[in-house]
Amino acid sequence: MDIDQINDEERQRLNVALGKHGTNHGKRKAVRTTSDTMPELEDRNRRRDRCSFHRPCNLPECDHCGSGMPYRSNTKNDDIYQLRADPKQSRSKSKNYRSVAGRWLTEPFNGFPQSQCHPFTIDLFLERRDMNGIETTRRERAKFQEFIKQEMPDAVVRMICDVSACMADSQYLFMPETDIHPSFRNGNRSSEIAMNYHGHGIIWHPFLTSYQITKKMRQFYPGDGRICFSNPKPTMETTDGYLSGGLQGWGEYAGLEQMKVDLPFSDPDNDNVSAIRDMLLIRNSWPRSSRKITYGDKAQRVQELQLLSSMTVSSDTSSYDSYSDTFDITDSDFYVSSSESIPLITSPTPGFTQ
Repeated sequence: MDIDQINDEERQRLNVALGKHGTNHGKRKAVRTTSDTMPELEDRNRRRDRCSFHRPCNLPECDHCGSGMPYRSNTKNDDIYQLRADPKQSRSKSKNYRSVAGRWLTEPFNGFPQSQCHPFTIDLFLERRDMNGIETTRRERAKFQEFIKQEMPDAVVRMICDVSACMADSQYLFMPETDIHPSFRNGNRSSEIAMNYHGHGIIWHPFLTSYQITKKMRQFYPGDGRICFSNPKPTMETTDGYLSGGLQGWGEYAGLEQMKVDLPFSDPDNDNVSAIRDMLLIRNSWPRSSRKITYGDKAQRVQELQLLSSMTVSSDTSSYDSYSDTFDITDSDFYVSSSESIPLITSPTPGFTQ
């Protein structure tokens, strides 16, 4: 079925299901319905429809891989199979895209005190809806790495990038023109869908607090609410077997590949269904391996920094020299004074539901 064959009533139903008031199950179903209308995604749709316990599709719109729903069984002993197929107990859980993302994001930080590892979200660039994820990541990766090299050369950073849909003329107006697509510059923001290219990551630094890191980032990436740091919450296991809270939970959240949209329904070329179609096309041609941005995460360097971070030696951090052997690392540095508070992350991008 082509997208043009969906009548107005059905499209309205899909728009509501994809919006902020829709359930997670309803969103996944609406994404699958939309994806089935796209001939460009024939291979992806076939892989999703053939998803099995032994060969999971690893797609976010799949009820099994995206939410942990057990697989159905044709065997006689259904209770045993259901237990075996439960993603919280099966070997397929360890290969799930969310678990893989969480392990990758947190790997270099496992030897550091958690109080020195700061989860953050950053809005990097406002792109067109037909963006090339690989090219955008290559450009923004070079820009971000150069910034860290100049301002925080001793840091360790890992970040997973993604996109969320928005309206170019009414959202992310705080983004400076240097960080938006040229077609949107000089006040030329038309009423059409754009893509907020953003990243969820973790940064470690031997002596800078989250507040000091935020100040440096906001000088390079100006704009209110564009950068937010989060205080890690206690680790909890969700009902679908994945983690919430802690660094591993943050990592699994970073790799979630959310499909949340909340756009007006009046224009069929710029509604929730159109936004989901654009996001599916972008992610389908954007391998997960090319969505990553790193700095200073090589194993040997991380091991050396972990050894140095265990040394709590008082020194004047204002005169700190790059790669010095002495730092001043105190737990109190992690907390921010009430007069200079940093907003906590309450959604993937502050002020807008992805």
